[in-house]
Amino acid sequence: MSGRVVFTIIFFAGGLHSSFAQQAFTSLEEVWGYADSHNIQIVSAKANKEMADKGLQQAYGNMFPVINSSGNYIDNIKIQPTLVPDEIFGGQPGTFKEVKFGQRYLYNGILNLQLNVINTQDWFNIRAAKYNSEIASLNISKTRRDTYEQIANSYYSCLLLREIFSLSEENFLSSDSTFRVARNKSDEGVINEIVLNSAAINLEKARKSVEEAGENESIAMNNLKILLNMKPGDSIILKEDFGNGGSPFTANISFTPDPEVGLSNLQMEQARNNLQLAKALLAPTLSAVYQYTAQFSTNTAFDFVSATSLPQQYWGIRINFPLFTGGTRVNQIRKMKIDLDNKQKIHESTVNQSDLANRNVLLEYKKTRASFTRAMEILALYKANDEHAGRRFSEGLISLEDRLKAYSDYVMDENDYIQSFSDYLIQYYRIQIRQKAL
Repeated sequence: MSGRVVFTIIFFAGGLHSSFAQQAFTSLEEVWGYADSHNIQIVSAKANKEMADKGLQQAYGNMFPVINSSGNYIDNIKIQPTLVPDEIFGGQPGTFKEVKFGQRYLYNGILNLQLNVINTQDWFNIRAAKYNSEIASLNISKTRRDTYEQIANSYYSCLLLREIFSLSEENFLSSDSTFRVARNKSDEGVINEIVLNSAAINLEKARKSVEEAGENESIAMNNLKILLNMKPGDSIILKEDFGNGGSPFTANISFTPDPEVGLSNLQMEQARNNLQLAKALLAPTLSAVYQYTAQFSTNTAFDFVSATSLPQQYWGIRINFPLFTGGTRVNQIRKMKIDLDNKQKIHESTVNQSDLANRNVLLEYKKTRASFTRAMEILALYKANDEHAGRRFSEGLISLEDRLKAYSDYVMDENDYIQSFSDYLIQYYRIQIRQKAL
């Protein structure tokens, strides 16, 4: 098949009176750009990055002093009396007198300040939060790559199905023309009913192919709308001059860094930090503390002028040694060592797999590009044979059997062409994604 393949797809969902938004895309890049702001997976990945950034700020906040304040109000409705030896007041020894101590209303206020002078856990928690933030950034890139691949698959499926629909329409017109000529010849008694039925069968098969191609195209469009998080009533217009399979990529293709490799590296560093954090749990912590307490007591509610004030304040140094924890922290260290060793192996494997996958993509692209180019040339020859056979049949120079054989060969080769086109499109968008900065 020679020449340029131009795809224009317009898909509307909903009735004539439905309100809908219309999105027009002239390239896959524009579809990806729209998905960056609307695809729910990408939007969620961005939200997770914002949460990770807040977690980093929270980790830094643990380095600041902690200041707490509290207060309470007490109304001693009935003060319990206390027995006091009466001889204190000049009475008889061995006798007691009921005396009430305290005042009815008590007001307390406490201000407490604590600053961690030495706490290695805080330092490793900050580093862990940094890794979480960087991982969240790479998760956006990974989510983009995975989503872009799904979108590209759906996008090119729409273009491929448009090509299938176009070929099916051509086949239908050719089959219809052949059937009309065959029916006339049958009326003239030139061909029998069995031969005529063969032409009718081909016509119905062609009609069925057109209907199925149109339905499959609608399904593919709906799948693309799902990935773009569009409403059922929205419409999509796809228009791209794809040429003969797009512009071929140069031999020296450079790929952007693989997010999977970056993620595995950060996860390995995170495991190393977790091991250091587990060891830090065995280290002592040193804190400076300060507390101020004020207490007011009075027999008249809210009478602070004549109230008795009893303030108190102190500061000190607090040190904490983890002497015995039942072996939990030692086992935590051992567990983190195993996790670090595993993450190192995963990272090495990811690097190797990414490099081999890139090599295979290049090889597959080269192979499918060559196969698709040959498929277009072969299809063009089959189409020329079919058109030539159609003319000769209408002129009465060949039999209907020969005409149907040429048509059947052309239709069978269309399947090979579509398969080659599909295989090539997959490798084409894989190259596109690997070259894109995510």
